[in-house]
Amino acid sequence: MYALAIAVVIQLFELCLLGTILSIKNEEIEHAFYNSLWYLMDRIEKKDFMIMFHKSQHAIEMTVASMAPLNIVLFIAVSVQSGNNLN
Repeated sequence: MYALAIAVVIQLFELCLLGTILSIKNEEIEHAFYNSLWYLMDRIEKKDFMIMFHKSQHAIEMTVASMAPLNIVLFIAVSVQSGNNLN
């Protein structure tokens, strides 16, 4: 029984960690676009750049049933609530 509970917690942690890493990388990409010297590019490159910049502002995020973001904050909340329910 305990082995199953530990396996579930580890799997939830892995998914939440991946969701957090994805969010951080999306923010890094957005900052890299923002800090680039796009105004020095030629016209065709600017057009492509603006499309990619727009896409980076609407980042994909891992969610739980499209209701809550899947990240470390959710893992901690679930862990605390599970601990409260056990007592």
